[in-house]
Amino acid sequence: MRVRARPTSSTPSNGHLERLLAKSPAALEGFAALRGALQSGDLNPRLRAAIALVVSEANGCGYCLSRNAARARAAGLDDEAIAAARQGRSVDEAERAALAFAEGLVYAHGSVSDAETARLRDAGFGEGEVVEIIATVALVLGENYFALAERLTPEGPERIDPLYDC
Repeated sequence: MRVRARPTSSTPSNGHLERLLAKSPAALEGFAALRGALQSGDLNPRLRAAIALVVSEANGCGYCLSRNAARARAAGLDDEAIAAARQGRSVDEAERAALAFAEGLVYAHGSVSDAETARLRDAGFGEGEVVEIIATVALVLGENYFALAERLTPEGPERIDPLYDC
C-alpha cells in the first residue's frame, strides 16, 4: 500500500483552489512547497505579487486576478499599482523589467530571447533572481490553469475581470 503525503502546516487550507488541489495531496503539497520556497527566496513580496497579477491577466484568469489583487494589497500595492502591474507597468524600472520578462514568458510559452534575459540582468537581477522570476511565473501559470480548467469563480467581495478576452 502506498502512503500519500499529507498537506503540511504551511499548506493553505481555504479557498476554492486549495480545495480543488486537496483532491490530490501530492498536487496540494507540491504547490504549497513551491509557494513556500519562493516566499523565502530573494524576490520581495511586492514583486512576486506584481508578477502574479501580470501572469493572471495574460491568461485571462479572473479567479486568480481577484485572489492575487488581495495578496498584492497585503504586499503593499495600492489600487493604482495593481492596475499598472496587470498591464506590465510600474514606476520602478527594475520591477517593470521583471514584469515585461514575466509577461514575455507567458506569451512566448517560455521561449524568451537572450536579449530579454539580458534586459532583466541589466535591470539588476542576478541569476538566482531570474530563476525565481521564472519559478513564480510557473507557479502562477499552474494556478491559472487549474482555476480556468475548473471554472473557479472569484471568492470574497472583490471580483476582478480580465481586461482582455483570451
